[in-house]
Amino acid sequence: MDQITKNSTPNSPSDKSKTQTSIFSLLLELYLKPPSEHEVLLDAALHLLSKYGSRFNASDTLSLLPEDVKIANLNGFFTSRMRHAASAIREEDIRSKLEAARFVQVEERLANAKQRSFVVTDLKMCPVCHKRLGQSVISIFPEGIAVHYGCAKKYRR
Repeated sequence: MDQITKNSTPNSPSDKSKTQTSIFSLLLELYLKPPSEHEVLLDAALHLLSKYGSRFNASDTLSLLPEDVKIANLNGFFTSRMRHAASAIREEDIRSKLEAARFVQVEERLANAKQRSFVVTDLKMCPVCHKRLGQSVISIFPEGIAVHYGCAKKYRR
C-alpha cells in the first residue's frame, strides 16, 4: 500500500480510478489489520466491501479477511463484484457492436464511392485554370467537379 503518496495527483480517469481503488484497499487493510493498539473493525470492513465491492481486487480482498468470516456476510461484496463484471461484459458487447456498425457504414460509403464514375473527354475544362483536362492527373470532388491535381488546392479555397 506504499503506492500512494501525499503529492500524487491523478492525471487521467484511469489514474483516478487506480488511486481510488488503492485508497479503498488501504482503508480495508487498516480495518482488518490495524496497528497493535487498535482493534479489528470487521463490521466496518464488511460494510465497506458491500458498498464498494467492485473497487476491490477480489483475491487480495479475500486474503485479507479473517478465516472465520461467513460467506453470507460477503454477499454484498460478491453481488457487487458480479454486477461490475456483468456491466463490463455488457459495455464491451455494446462497444463491439458499435464498431461493427461503424465498419458497415464505412464499407457502404466505400462501395458507393467506387460506383461513381467520371468521364473525361477532350472538351472537359478545369474550372480553376480553364485548361483542358485531357490526359492530366485529376482530382474529383464530392460534388462531381473535376480539376487538375495541381489546381485542387486552389479549388478547395
